[in-house]
Parts: sequence; structure tokens; C-alpha cells
Amino acid sequence: MTKSILLLGFLLGAVSFSLKGQNYQSKGTIVSTTNLINRCGNCSHEYYIRAKLNIEEGNKMDAMSDLNNAIKIHNEYFDKESFRLTEYYNERANLKLDLGDYRGAILDFDNAIGVGTGYSELWTEIFFGRAFCRTKLGDYEGAIIDYEKVLIHNPNEEVTHYNLGLIKLDIDKKDEGCLHLSKAGELGFSDAYKAIAKSCN
Repeated sequence: MTKSILLLGFLLGAVSFSLKGQNYQSKGTIVSTTNLINRCGNCSHEYYIRAKLNIEEGNKMDAMSDLNNAIKIHNEYFDKESFRLTEYYNERANLKLDLGDYRGAILDFDNAIGVGTGYSELWTEIFFGRAFCRTKLGDYEGAIIDYEKVLIHNPNEEVTHYNLGLIKLDIDKKDEGCLHLSKAGELGFSDAYKAIAKSCN
């Protein structure tokens, strides 16, 4: 189902989601964050920050190691119902998604959800990411459930409406699919009208 497996660039752009608006000088900040880590035995959040900086620099396996450490330390020393742990699992899930490990990513998205603590923007990203992975693995019903959860947190998420529209068209739910495409177009996603012209008229 190639037409529903889309917008990877959109999702991968969300990998650096929590750093939007922050002007890190990546390499210098990696060094200073490393210095903090070396002076602190249980600095889980510093590992997370360095992981995100490594992702920006393209050092994906260094980022994976840092996220592993952030999760391990947090689980050993801190509250297991903290939104930070949700962020750590979500970040590792997005990194696995970027590396093409969709099953591993789903497991980490599940772990992020299992923590049970987060904020609306974070839940939007988690459910969108898990839906995308499920689509890549052919679990279209699971993807629909997750995309609909995205819409609970953000009813005007136009890419989610677009992806839902395409998936529902592919599983012969034309009316529902076309309505989601229409909503995506209404919200400003212009590609929705190309899909409508091709499949809904």
C-alpha cells in the first residue's frame, strides 16, 4: 500500500520536536553536556539532551546509546510516571523509526504510552509515530486507531486527516476516507485535493 506509506519526512522532522525554538550550537553544546554527564552519576536528562544534539549532528548510534542511558538511569533513580520518561521512550522510538526498525519503534511508543504521563503535543507525536510504523508493517486497522487518537489531542492535524483518508480509501471505506481528505484540504493541506480528484469523484 504505497500511497498510504507517506510523509516520512514530516514525521522524521518531528524527531527533533522538543528542540524547536532552541538555538543550540550543537558541537559546543555536546562537549559541555558531556562535561556535565562526566560530573554526575545519574544525569538522565543530560543524556537525553546530548542524544538530541547527536541526532541533529547525524550521530545516530551515539544518540541511541545516550537514550539507552537516559532510560536506564531514569528507571533506576527517578519517578517511573514522569513525563520525562515518556519523552525518552518517544525519542528512542523516533530514532528507531528513522533507522527503519518499525517493530522496535512500536515497542518504545508502547513504553511511552505505558508511562501514562505526558502532555497533549507529546501524545500527538507518539500516536502519530506509532500509526506510521503500523502502516509500514501493514497493520492498517491499528494505524487507524492511532491516527484517531491523534485527532483526540489535535482535531485539526491536517496530515493525520490526510493519512487517515488514504488508508480508509485503501480498505474500501471510501466515504470516510474522502471526508478525511476533505478535512485535510479544508485545513490547508493542498495535496488532499489531488487525492480527492483521483479517488473521490
